[in-house]
Amino acid sequence: MLHLADIEKEFGNRLDEIKENKKVSKQHTFVSKEVSDRAHHGKSNIGFSIKYMPYIDKAIEQAKKFPGNEYELVDNIGCNLWKLMEQLKKYPAAPTSCETP
Repeated sequence: MLHLADIEKEFGNRLDEIKENKKVSKQHTFVSKEVSDRAHHGKSNIGFSIKYMPYIDKAIEQAKKFPGNEYELVDNIGCNLWKLMEQLKKYPAAPTSCETP
């Protein structure tokens, strides 16, 4: 959801709902429903390269606003995947199968 919404602005007073992530329908939890409504896809065929990849930096910046160490993540909304993403961004892109090295 960090790719798709301004979490603090749109959900600032509803963070407990994100944390609880209760089932809201037969197919969705609170978070999966919000993602589905915003990205217009189900749990498959998500179109990651179009709907999410362009917003990686946005997601990283938002994730940094929330707890990021494994001990805080036990009881809080947060993410530490941004640390990996920042490390990966330091490496040059590998050539694709269509490119010559």
